[in-house]
Amino acid sequence: MKVIEGRGAAPGCVRAVVRRCADGAVSAVPRTVDDRQAEAEKLRRARADYAAALSRLRVKEADGSPAADILDAYREILDDDVFFEPVVRRTLSDGLNVDFSLLREARETAGLFAQMDDPYLAARAGDITNVCDALILRIQGAVPADLSAPAGPGEKWVVFARDLTPDAALRMDRSALAGFVTEQGGLTSHTVILARSLGIPAVVGAPGVLEAAVDGETVLLYGDTGRVILDPDEAALAAFRRDRDGAEQLQAACDAAMIREAATLDGQRIHVCVNLGDSGADLPEHCDGVGLLRTEFIYLGADHSPTEEEQYRHYAAVAAQAGGREVIIRTLDIGGDKQAEYLALPREANPFLGCRAIRLCLDRRELFLTQLRAVLRAGQSGNVKVMFPMIASLKELREAKALLAQAGAQLRAAGTPFRGDMPVGVMIETPAAVQISDALAREADFFSIGTNDLIQYTMAADRMNERVQYLYDVCSPAVLRSIRTVTRNAAIAGIPVGMCGEAAADPLLAPLWCAMGLNELSVVPAQVARTKYAVGRVDAGALRARLPGLLDLDGAEEIRTALAEIQREYQTMPGSE
Repeated sequence: MKVIEGRGAAPGCVRAVVRRCADGAVSAVPRTVDDRQAEAEKLRRARADYAAALSRLRVKEADGSPAADILDAYREILDDDVFFEPVVRRTLSDGLNVDFSLLREARETAGLFAQMDDPYLAARAGDITNVCDALILRIQGAVPADLSAPAGPGEKWVVFARDLTPDAALRMDRSALAGFVTEQGGLTSHTVILARSLGIPAVVGAPGVLEAAVDGETVLLYGDTGRVILDPDEAALAAFRRDRDGAEQLQAACDAAMIREAATLDGQRIHVCVNLGDSGADLPEHCDGVGLLRTEFIYLGADHSPTEEEQYRHYAAVAAQAGGREVIIRTLDIGGDKQAEYLALPREANPFLGCRAIRLCLDRRELFLTQLRAVLRAGQSGNVKVMFPMIASLKELREAKALLAQAGAQLRAAGTPFRGDMPVGVMIETPAAVQISDALAREADFFSIGTNDLIQYTMAADRMNERVQYLYDVCSPAVLRSIRTVTRNAAIAGIPVGMCGEAAADPLLAPLWCAMGLNELSVVPAQVARTKYAVGRVDAGALRARLPGLLDLDGAEEIRTALAEIQREYQTMPGSE
């Protein structure tokens, strides 16, 4: 029996057999070519061939499904002439082989995306790499592993790979696909999104699995914990059967909780909302609204600065879909590490500490006013609120509010209808915002804690750097005490406070957030049911008295252990006893 620990990426446990996809890492070495035009033509043919393959897959997928959206995203990259133009230019000017030029451009661009503060955008580095790797293989005449062959009668596979592209997964016999295990990949990659949408467990970041696994051997896969057991013994099989029974009970309980309002056992109402990236995403029927609408996608996906009208249509579409439920629009979070060529943003040595988000908007005021006018107009279509990211001073908040008022005055002068009393929120994601949260709370209508950046800035740890991953933990006492400071100051000022980072969806932490007094948890759509269920098993008042002891523990590991014990006490999840 072999046990390998990775990162749980999509929940569920499954017993199946191993199917290895042992493609090696894509590589290319520089060499001089004689016919530069013919070399550049190889890229054009590879793009056309890959586009045709994606189109054939796309025909089988329903519009609006995660699989269709992923394939569309790949086609968008593939069709981006601006991205591929430097590759062709380098091949024609330097006479280098096009596969090497493409590899270099892909790695440089993916590296920029990987450093982005937004985990969704950072994960797009993998999409760029996947598309370009597929092109390089075609240029080199290599044949990728064929996973499209049908499984045997009753056979279920867990596919093991170095990394797995969504289009490769979609070529598989889905009736046989039981799960994914990859050595690489992030928790917000498109492959993980696909696994969650298909309802199959997935584990990523499991080093050495390809070498350890043998085709056809039995595997037990735990998508919640990240554990992979190869060739299990009888004890492991018996434990798996118990875990599977518990997982089935949990799913039934989550399904029942989905249709109810989320409230703790002692009656504390918690709004469970969703994070959305664009107006085309589906809003679950039984969520409480949109706790975070990212707007940078409108800018990054355009070849020009989006107009007021273009933005208004996006925002109004989401507000209309919400049907009176809350929609919090986060203003533009771009700059430094998020590049839109038409904005001509300067490259910065340290983009995480540079001119981004509210700093950029206050610097480019006409750009900001255009967005604010669109947001105010969309306020006529529903329960819209506006939220400013990366606030680090009271001066920034006041200037942003003044510009919001100026945008309203411009609309009023033009005779354009808009919402004049739009609530204004502050995203708490810097240590500075934590320290002045009492002052910010007196001038804001609500807070939303962005845990992804708050952890990174509080711990001075790059979440993309594996060597400091031990520091990047929401359960670090410094982070939890910061969150507690924010919730206290919000309560004193009488304003609600939510959370829209990844930690909002962690069922282990739900009791903690309820006890701290958070009013709203905003999660990815697939996590709404589980989050509602977790909230419904918490006695927030009883746990609140234990907060001082929890926050006085020495480190993240001790706090997680204590929270696991609390989870068992309150029986937050079936089968956790």
